Amino acid sequence: MVGVLLEKLKLYNVDTTWFENYLHGHTQQVRVHDSDGNLTLSSSLPITTGVYQGTSLGPLLFSIFSNDLDSNIDDAMIQQYADDTQVLVSGRKRDIANVIARMERALTGIYLWANSHSMKINESKTQLVVLGTKTMLRNFPPVRVKFGNAVLSESESVRNLGLVMDRYLTFDSHIDQLVGKCTGMLLALSHAKHSLPSDVIVTLVTALVVSHIRYCVSIYATFGQGQLDRVQKLLNFCVRVICGRRKFDHITPDYIRLGWLSAAQLMTYHRLCFIKRVLTTGHPINIAQQLTTVNHDHDTRAHGQLSRPRANINAGVRRLCFSGVATYNRLPRDICNMSVPMFKVRVAEWLLRDAG
Repeated sequence: MVGVLLEKLKLYNVDTTWFENYLHGHTQQVRVHDSDGNLTLSSSLPITTGVYQGTSLGPLLFSIFSNDLDSNIDDAMIQQYADDTQVLVSGRKRDIANVIARMERALTGIYLWANSHSMKINESKTQLVVLGTKTMLRNFPPVRVKFGNAVLSESESVRNLGLVMDRYLTFDSHIDQLVGKCTGMLLALSHAKHSLPSDVIVTLVTALVVSHIRYCVSIYATFGQGQLDRVQKLLNFCVRVICGRRKFDHITPDYIRLGWLSAAQLMTYHRLCFIKRVLTTGHPINIAQQLTTVNHDHDTRAHGQLSRPRANINAGVRRLCFSGVATYNRLPRDICNMSVPMFKVRVAEWLLRDAG
């Protein structure tokens, strides 16, 4: 594997002298405690394959190593993030047999690529999910897909980089787990807050709870008001723990003092920041291609704004390129023209002022 990685680095005109020295000469040992508590240390063996975990170069080197994973896969989309890989195949309900066949061909290609690169795929840890609307998946037969020596059965929900996705993309499962995790942390912090300085409580709540709430909020909180209400209750709990309020105390002044955004504002904030980042970097390409600017020969109110696609159903209204673009077009032009760091600051201020 090390030799293959070095060859791929050479394709990018990278001088591999330093990397060859970095990747060779490493050893590993295993330490084992038996039932009597005695410690046994194995003999040292050389590491001849793999990218070392815990290093800053590890994810980058693995991305370079696996960048040709989809080279022999034509009828499926491959999404990769470090060593996490998703295979996406779409099709009509009546063509499910063909969709399954395409998925199996893609998985076979991945399996063969892994074997040729001295890597092992654990098929039993691979998850399969069928995505669609409730109407589409009503009376839908169970789907099974062959992968290597295993047969994958579909799951009701799967985890994708920390985001729990159910087959209808309602994200109810994700919010259920989020509420359970955050509520437990907040209860523990509420019991310990009397022995901690107030500024430490703010830091702990922000780091241990609010960070989980904000992660992918622009995705999981877009399905309906029910999700937003549950997220809002979590944020209210955070404020009550920080400010020492009881369950039914009025906390709007505390929100203002802390300068916090509501759940709906958080969702909008992250969507606007994402659109700004896409417009600045041009990535991801599939989103950037949809964010087109309206240009007319004559001056109109829409001139220079982002074009918003048509939406005939509620799912279309919730799309980033519809609702997100509509809000982005409401921003003052001076904010839209700012750099990304300043844009984030001014958008938060604009949302708080607009809500007031």
